[in-house]
Amino acid sequence: GIFWVVAIALTVSWIVAVKYCQWLNEREKIPEREWCYDNVWGEKDTNPVPKPDHLKLKGYRLPTEAEWAFACSSGSEDLWHYGNNETHSKYYEWNEPHAANKTREVATLRPNSFGLFDMSGNLAEWTDSSFQQPLRPLFQSFVEDSREPTSERTMFYVMAGGRFKQSALSSVTSASTANAPEYSSITTGFRLAR
Repeated sequence: GIFWVVAIALTVSWIVAVKYCQWLNEREKIPEREWCYDNVWGEKDTNPVPKPDHLKLKGYRLPTEAEWAFACSSGSEDLWHYGNNETHSKYYEWNEPHAANKTREVATLRPNSFGLFDMSGNLAEWTDSSFQQPLRPLFQSFVEDSREPTSERTMFYVMAGGRFKQSALSSVTSASTANAPEYSSITTGFRLAR
């Protein structure tokens, strides 16, 4: 089983979220063999990397996209954990229009069936699920949109859930996007798993 820790913070990059996980590991004296990431305190231009077996370890980490989606849905197969009626969003998630274009204190609305708050609203949350995104130089994108990837690739991480700046339709249980690990905005946060 997964132990969820509510630690949602505003304007956080994936890298900062992982460093927070590591800080908790060290603070709670979790054995190094149980830490989930390599190179957390490495050189400035080197990103931390999840260990190949990090899902089996007992240290703090970010949830995978699948773990996050299951926790968000609380076992429901509906569009949202609260059913298929978009108008019920105002009772469970901070989305537009009732979020009034700003973040809100966690746990001020109703939780999902698992007792987790703000899973599909307020902030999009970083996960440990990644993929390599092909990149093209900006100039090439304007000159010739051939959709052929260049040899340049960067690792992106999935952010799950909706945001206070988006509608309930943008925050169905399966909603996700991805960004580079350095990305942060006023709509990004994280939740921990252990």
